[in-house]
Amino acid sequence: MCRLLGRARAEAGQTDDAIDAYRTAVTLDDQDAWTFNNLGVLDIGQGLAEDAVGALARAADLKPDVATFHNNLGMALEQTGYFESAQDQYRMAVQADSTYQKAAANLQRIDGWKDKAGLPPLDLPGLEQKFLEQVIKRSKQCGPGSAPRPAATALERLAMLEPVKIASQFRPARCSAFTATRWNGDSSP
Repeated sequence: MCRLLGRARAEAGQTDDAIDAYRTAVTLDDQDAWTFNNLGVLDIGQGLAEDAVGALARAADLKPDVATFHNNLGMALEQTGYFESAQDQYRMAVQADSTYQKAAANLQRIDGWKDKAGLPPLDLPGLEQKFLEQVIKRSKQCGPGSAPRPAATALERLAMLEPVKIASQFRPARCSAFTATRWNGDSSP
């Protein structure tokens, strides 16, 4: 549920709140590859490609058959100067989905950089583990008993939010069927 809140906040242009929601989501469920991917993509968008690598490596590790995860990880690696590792990720993306044009274009572009100096290959499993340790540490810093909790707890907390506040987070064009009056319990159209 926190992943959905993160997505809603991202759609509403509230990037910092979206990142917070995704960080909460990964402490609640460290097996949700899409949450790690979405967090990494937002980090890249904020110019934090170095921070994105750990989250994106986790997504690609959890779901190695999803081309998007490898492509996004490749983009983060490329932006941090790990061209050889980026090339490997783009290649894995194309292997996972040969019709994925973004990955094919990225691979073709970076293949032309053979003579461009870059950093040596990166220890992605080690970086992924470090990222997970930081997530767990951050969740423990929130206070006693704040270690990762079942997803039902997050759902219960989200259900307690005021419906008008939730509805106001969405752009009217995207949620025209759900107006604030309906969220208030008014059954009129």
